Amino acid sequence: MDDTWLTGIADDLARCLVDAEACAEACERLLEAAKQSDDADLQQRLVDALAATAAVARILSDLIDLPPPLVLAAARVCRDRGEEAIAQLEALGGRIDGAHALPALRAFVASSTGLLDAAG
Repeated sequence: MDDTWLTGIADDLARCLVDAEACAEACERLLEAAKQSDDADLQQRLVDALAATAAVARILSDLIDLPPPLVLAAARVCRDRGEEAIAQLEALGGRIDGAHALPALRAFVASSTGLLDAAG
């Protein structure tokens, strides 16, 4: 890929960045809500499920100026961690309300996948 690599995937990248921000915010809100729980197991499981995903989502926009392979590697991490977070959150069942985090995670996984597909 050359310096114009973004030209062909600008829309996919923009969608991914918007979804990354929304995902980070939703995950952070859920982690904050978990602090109100007396359930230490639940708190730990949410941290395990969401902290890395939220962190990577938060910094994704800062990586745009890096070489394309690094940006795409970050998108792969986003997709993979997001998929794991969805599975872990779903496994918690009704122990916590993931009504905002799950759709945000799913959108982020979809847009990360779309970005990777567009980049070929």
